[in-house]
Amino acid sequence: MLHTWLDGAVPVFFEHHVVLWKDRQLNIGIRSMKGAFKRMVAGMPIFLTGAQGPGEIAFSRDGAGHLFPLHLLPSTSVLVREHQFLAATGNLEYTFNRVKGITNMMFASPGFSSIGLKTGIFGGGGNMVWNRFTGPGRVEVQSMYMHLPTS
Repeated sequence: MLHTWLDGAVPVFFEHHVVLWKDRQLNIGIRSMKGAFKRMVAGMPIFLTGAQGPGEIAFSRDGAGHLFPLHLLPSTSVLVREHQFLAATGNLEYTFNRVKGITNMMFASPGFSSIGLKTGIFGGGGNMVWNRFTGPGRVEVQSMYMHLPTS
């Protein structure tokens, strides 16, 4: 879980389904993303949710994992696998890259972390999409573990 205090100066943005709770006085709104048509084609959201303080807010995904805070300096970027960023400060530039060519054919799928015969050219119909965050700002990434059933 990411639990943070917003001071009112810098908002945060996130996918709406990762909010656990928030203080009543926090303002929640919509952040429209640039390149709406390209985002729709790539299966990416065209709107993200944002929160403006002061107040507290908490985020988490439905899976287990660790949180990794990344502090980006001006003009530095990081690529984060699709649907793994938890929340980011509103001063970050947020775009995406779609992997093209043979790499996408071999490794594309929403379940990229469990590559097998059911993914890629043997049955995956997804895209390999990376979210790009460019600083200055902070982004929280949550790892998720997939426990396969055993017999």
